[in-house]
Parts: sequence; structure tokens; C-alpha cells
Amino acid sequence: MNIPMNRSARLTRRKVIRALSAASAMIATASYAREKWPARPIRLIVPVTAGGALDILGRSLAEHMGNDLGQRIVVENHAGADLAIGHTMTAKSPPDGYTMMITSNALTSTAMLKQTPYDPINDFSPVGEVGYGGLIAVAPAALGVKDLAQFVALAKSKPGEFNYATPGIGSGSHINTALLEQAAGIKMTAVVYKGAATTIPDLLANRIQFTMLPLPVAAPLIAAQKLQALAVASPDRSSMFSSVPTMNEFGYPSVTLESWVGILMPAKTPGDIVSRTHAALRSALKNPEVRSLFERTGTRIAENGSPESFARQLKSEMAQWPRLFEIANIKPES
Repeated sequence: MNIPMNRSARLTRRKVIRALSAASAMIATASYAREKWPARPIRLIVPVTAGGALDILGRSLAEHMGNDLGQRIVVENHAGADLAIGHTMTAKSPPDGYTMMITSNALTSTAMLKQTPYDPINDFSPVGEVGYGGLIAVAPAALGVKDLAQFVALAKSKPGEFNYATPGIGSGSHINTALLEQAAGIKMTAVVYKGAATTIPDLLANRIQFTMLPLPVAAPLIAAQKLQALAVASPDRSSMFSSVPTMNEFGYPSVTLESWVGILMPAKTPGDIVSRTHAALRSALKNPEVRSLFERTGTRIAENGSPESFARQLKSEMAQWPRLFEIANIKPES
């Protein structure tokens, strides 16, 4: 039996049908837009100044990942505040797939030492590990020391008179130097810079007596005899500096903190975009040109891994920092 429908009911039904049609159209449009990602250039934020190891690696990866994704990846350097400026800019960017960041351990360590505008676990979507690299301890050639043992002896004879450079509080350079101070019984004054490359003028002028640099930054200056290599802060000797002993060989086994390099996107970036970006990263890391660059910079490529394993690594690292800071006598800001 047909039940008569009054005019009001017919209008309500029409409104419902129109609303459902509009919603379906919106869903279809959104799906189509998502399928077209990336539809415009993507930016890669580098939280240090140009010329440093992160910048060198980031620019190479940007080129090759962009080729894979079919869109240009534009590198932007946003240095300062112990890398927090670049970290915060990434965390606060829209999670639309058009912002990514290359960074290091400083993402987690800095957040454990000071108040930051970002949460290293909850404000990012990990894409994947890029590689791992040790640091090399150097001094100005003008200082006249030839190895770490001579430097430690000289620093002990001048307590508090030496300055050391660090690209940021909580960076690998800062933590390793603090560990060395504790293990060797020396005391130096930390001077914070916006990146490893910006420390060079003061090092060469002997205003800074010590720092730990990424291998590619230090290599040309060591070759030119402007800086003296003292020791490498890694478990094994570097293929770039095979004649330079490790910290362990000088009796400081604790000073071997390696820096990881990884790529992250803002939290809540759609999972399919993260997965596709990860695939582009893995493809880039297999490229012969990229592998050659990593070898020349003394960076070990992360051959395996996933966004999920990178996320687990970040959480594990956050749990380990307090003990390491205690050993290094690094005090969080109050």
C-alpha cells in the first residue's frame, strides 16, 4: 500500500539526497586529489646551515627522491636554536605530504635537555633512517698537538682556558665532547653555533681549540693541514681516516656516540604518502651516485628499516638519554 507523502516530507527527502550526493562528490574529489600526490614541489627542511653533513646528504637525497616521485624537492635551510627552528617548522607544517625534514639524534636529545615547541615522538611521522655517521675530533693546527693524548695533556695544563664548538645543545658533538671531558678529567667551555660549518672560521683562528666535526666537513681542512685530526668517535676506524685512532684506542670507550640521519614528516601525514616517500628514500639509497657520496662522507647507509622501526628507534632513544646525560654530567635546563 502506498502511503501519501506530504510536501514537507518530499522536501526533506530531496535535501537528504542532495546532501548525500554532495558528500559523495567531496569524497570522490578528495580521493582524486590524493591520487595525484605529489601535485607540486615538496620542501625538505634542513635544520642546520648550508655546507654541513646534513645539508650535503639532504641535497643529494632531494634530487634522487624527487626524480622517483616525479616532483622537485626544494631544500630549505632553517638553522638555529639547537636545530629546534627547523624541527618546529616541520612539526607545525600541514600534514599534506609537502613538507619533510632530514635531521639527526638532536631531534630527541635536545627535547630531553630543554623545553622545545615540539614533541619528538608525537609531532612527527617517521619516514625512515638514512644512515649513521661518526664524528672526528679536531683541533686547530696552530695549537701544535698531534693526537688526542697530546690534546688532553695540554687541556689539563690549562683548566677552563679551552673552548669547544658544538652545533647545538644535545647534538652528537656536544654529548661526545661532554663524555670526553668526564672520562679524561678536562674542563672546557662550550660555544654553540648554528651548524658544524659555521664553526670553521673560529677554529682556524684558534679562538676555538676543539670540536667534533662530521667527516666530510673536516676532511678538506685536515688535508690542507689547517686542522689536526685527533681521534674518531666511532666504534671502528673510518675508511676516510684509516690512520686516525678511535677514542677507544686512546682509552675512552664511552666516547663513541654515532649520529643517525633520518627523514620525518609532520604527524598525521597520510600513511600512503609516508609509505610512498619511504619507497622513494629506499630507491635513492640504492642509487650509485648517492652511495658513492655516502662513502665519501664516511656515512654508513641504513640498508634496512621501515617507518615503524624508525618510530621504535626514536622511542628507545628517548628512554636511553637520561642515563647517558648522567654519565656525561649534562644537566637539563630548568
